[in-house]
Amino acid sequence: MLVQLLPLVLQYLISMKKIFITFIFIAALSSCSTSSNGGNYQEEPYPGYNDGYDQDCSDIGQMVPLPYDDPDGLDADGDGWGCESYGG
Repeated sequence: MLVQLLPLVLQYLISMKKIFITFIFIAALSSCSTSSNGGNYQEEPYPGYNDGYDQDCSDIGQMVPLPYDDPDGLDADGDGWGCESYGG
């Protein structure tokens, strides 16, 4: 009786392994963040970058890179760095 169940148990375990691998693959894909800019994910250069509030360098407290946008007007000379008075 037990010997007859062995192929069924093995088939079940193999199918569960496939489901587990599929789940891991989907979880890995879902953890990849994308944005609406062609699928290139870009982190916020500083906390509150896209919060809608106008921040000043005194709020940020450090020099920050601004590679793609300057919503708070921190980059006075337009060189891609904000709050340069705080140094690097």
